[in-house]
Amino acid sequence: MRRRRWTTVFALASAGALLAIPARAVGQPASGVDAQAGRPHGNVTFVPVSADVQIIRTAVTADGQTRTQQQTDHFYRDSQGRVRQESGPLVTITDPATRTTVRLNVQRHTFQRTTAKPAARHPESASGTTPAAEKPTFSPLQSLGTAQVSDVLAKGTAYTITSPRPNAKPVTQEVTVWASQELQLPVQTRVVKSTGATYEQTYTAIKAGASPPASLFTVPAGYHQGSVEPLATDQTCPLFNDPDPLILFDFGAGFVQATTNPQIGCRFVADAWASILPLELFPQVPLGFAFDLFLAIDDGLPSPCGFLPCPVPGDIVFVAQNNSDTTIKDSAVILVRFFF
Repeated sequence: MRRRRWTTVFALASAGALLAIPARAVGQPASGVDAQAGRPHGNVTFVPVSADVQIIRTAVTADGQTRTQQQTDHFYRDSQGRVRQESGPLVTITDPATRTTVRLNVQRHTFQRTTAKPAARHPESASGTTPAAEKPTFSPLQSLGTAQVSDVLAKGTAYTITSPRPNAKPVTQEVTVWASQELQLPVQTRVVKSTGATYEQTYTAIKAGASPPASLFTVPAGYHQGSVEPLATDQTCPLFNDPDPLILFDFGAGFVQATTNPQIGCRFVADAWASILPLELFPQVPLGFAFDLFLAIDDGLPSPCGFLPCPVPGDIVFVAQNNSDTTIKDSAVILVRFFF
């Protein structure tokens, strides 16, 4: 089954007007972005921020019961745009200048480092009958005005992601982003799926202006390369996609990974992805394995909105299958642009 990719460029309505996205000639860098690496020039400065991140996830079990999980992460960003997010024993550090993501397990003292390398598709083929992964689509962005969120004045934007499913109703995701241009921060993000699952992320206890210590953005001494989390097992054909959603900032890059259980014959047989420029999505591994990985990257093109902050939508569909079971899941990707 061939993979499918759609990257969409279109004009969005804002304040009663349409702003067309200017085209970029081949080899010509976007303003304010390094042509070779896609990284921001030195004149781009990020607002240093530290905050708690309150996350609420709601899932609906097979018997119709609702299960809610709450957690508190910790977030740090310096003036270079480097980000550290602490979530239990796992720490994720991203650097927009090098397009590098480092994941730490503070209990096992292990780390994994991945550098963004956009690449052409891997050739792949599949035999037999496999489900098609159809392209996701996005509604136009809808302005929600301004509101106080976590004691910060933020601008709200909403849109819908629609993902077709073979022989079933499409799955929709209602995405709402409240973002502060002053802090360059998506203060609250909410995703409501038609399956009943919800995700809400809210920054609280926000402190801005003082840059966090540089040591927070490096691998501590004594850590060694290794797995930061084990592959979960199940008796059915599971599909674990993480993160969902992935939220990026200007000029940033990140990875969405999906795993399944090869011990019961599960593998990824199809995937599909769509995004609005400047958000680009790139598959990193071929199909046919129990692991799928996508790179999400801000390619430096101008913002598609006529306003800031601008949430840029993307979505990735994963399909895992064995001889008796098929599982399909999405990971939404949201690039929040605070610079044109």
